[in-house]
Amino acid sequence: MKKRFTTLLNNNRLVHAYLFEGDGNELAMWLTKQVFCKIISDEPCGECSSCRRINVHNHPDVHVIEPDGQAIKIDQIRLLQKEAAYKGVEGSKQVFIIKQADRMNPQASNALLKFLEEPFQDTLSILIADKRDSILPTILSRVQTIRIDVSNSLEREARSKGYTSHKSLPILSTVMTSIEEFEKHQEVVDE
Repeated sequence: MKKRFTTLLNNNRLVHAYLFEGDGNELAMWLTKQVFCKIISDEPCGECSSCRRINVHNHPDVHVIEPDGQAIKIDQIRLLQKEAAYKGVEGSKQVFIIKQADRMNPQASNALLKFLEEPFQDTLSILIADKRDSILPTILSRVQTIRIDVSNSLEREARSKGYTSHKSLPILSTVMTSIEEFEKHQEVVDE
């Protein structure tokens, strides 16, 4: 999946809005870093000022929206629209991440629909939802949906990095959440 997004980004072919169905938080942060990273590579460096500020949720051109209480409310989407009307602070691009997008109230959903119908130039919107069924069909028609299979994503990534001899990898992928966590504990796993 990451290779696909790297190719799209390098060829300036990203669409303006994606829905990551499943556990898309890690992919959303990776893609956001890839957009802003100062080092052009197949992976964000994690060390430049942009990557570090994205890690600590302090980048001026990255906006994250999460439910306020039980739902995402219209005022939060209006704020998103207001921010999108401005140019990026450190460049032309802005990224808007809407976590738990399936928890938008109806008014917020309608406001987001308008935002997606008439996207501002140089904006990337990433919606993250457990299930797409709770999102308006009209919103779904304006985003590209990427289904993330959580059950074996760590196992697949570990195998792609050459960790093929670990017999316990299928079990570990159910308790560990990232390849970094796996690599950190690799010595223990190897014993």
